[in-house]
Amino acid sequence: MAPNSSSPRWASDSVRCGVREYASLTRLARLDLRNFALTIGAVLVLTGCQTLQLDAPVRVDEDDWWTTGGSAAHNAVVAEDVTPPLELAWEYNALAAFGPGGPLVVDDAVLVANLQGEVHAVELERGKRLGNISFREAIASQPALSGNRIVVANAWGKRTLQAYDIQSARRLWHRDLVRVEAGLLPVGEAVLVADMEGTVRMVDQASGDDIWTHDDPDAVTVRAAPLLAGDLAVVAYEDGTVRAFDPADGTVVWETEVDAPVYSAPTAAGDMVYVPTTRGTLVALDAERGRIEWQFRTQNIEVRIAQPSVVRDMIVFGASDAMVRAISTEFGAPLWRIQLDAAVTAQPLITGLYVYVGTMQNELLALDLETGAEIWSAEVRGRIKSSMAVAGGGILVAHEPRFLSYFRPAEAEREAQ
Repeated sequence: MAPNSSSPRWASDSVRCGVREYASLTRLARLDLRNFALTIGAVLVLTGCQTLQLDAPVRVDEDDWWTTGGSAAHNAVVAEDVTPPLELAWEYNALAAFGPGGPLVVDDAVLVANLQGEVHAVELERGKRLGNISFREAIASQPALSGNRIVVANAWGKRTLQAYDIQSARRLWHRDLVRVEAGLLPVGEAVLVADMEGTVRMVDQASGDDIWTHDDPDAVTVRAAPLLAGDLAVVAYEDGTVRAFDPADGTVVWETEVDAPVYSAPTAAGDMVYVPTTRGTLVALDAERGRIEWQFRTQNIEVRIAQPSVVRDMIVFGASDAMVRAISTEFGAPLWRIQLDAAVTAQPLITGLYVYVGTMQNELLALDLETGAEIWSAEVRGRIKSSMAVAGGGILVAHEPRFLSYFRPAEAEREAQ
């Protein structure tokens, strides 16, 4: 993706806000010139200004990071190196913390949702605010972006599913459903939603109507983001049930029990689905039939495994025991591991020869993919709990308490490339 800062398609809302505020002030000044000075302050506080709008239709390209892990399989891997050392290009204040779903990138803009219920658009090249829109309640999951529409799920409140047109800056529809914490999965012109009472539904993005629904008989919570594995939509439930659905009609193709709770999202690669659990296991399932092929187990069953990333014949993942491990896709044989200073709860990001991991002790690290050796590290302002994204040759990192940071290769490294 090549950012174009000279002619961004995203319209800055500062101009629109200025026009609206000036018009409001002018009308009020005519009504009461004596209180004009007081009126200025009141209008700027009370009217506020929130909008999110494009100047042209959205074009989602293959290089865009349009969902968790950059693909419907949620496998955070790109072939191109992002070579350390990196330097901080910019830092954006998003006003609130983030859920596990990280930033989205489309064309020259970054979209990030926060736990205050807002979606912010940020210019990739300079980190400047392009706009933001409030959906009122906390957004714990990653939104779904398709065409000009963005669909957002709220973790609280009544309007738990909402759609917004980012070209016309218009709210399209909302649904009053059970709250949603799992990430949304765009599937063509629809979006797959799994809620906190185990209902999985395919929703038409244009109308908001259900295409199909499936209710879990025990109303088991879904916390992990759904994904696509080949032609199937895979959903992992909190109790360890994993189901594969036909996206067209919601038919359950297979169902498997991994015998441990699942909080972090699975990842699909090749003909396999890798499911992390909160009991120290990573379970490899055959994507076509749901059969358990093998399981990797840590020595401590209380270890929580984070979402893995898969490249070639290697699976890389962090865990609550502060260990980053690489194992083989062939029966889960250990390849390397490195002990860090704090837990790793976010999915690793693999860029060519490097693995980037964020820790719960405010560190971003680059590891050698083949050996696990630490190559570079940087401190950020807070814990890294969200998935990262690659864009414009750099890495986007959302971290506590409320910041989005963009790291790029250092100047000397960029010149060498």
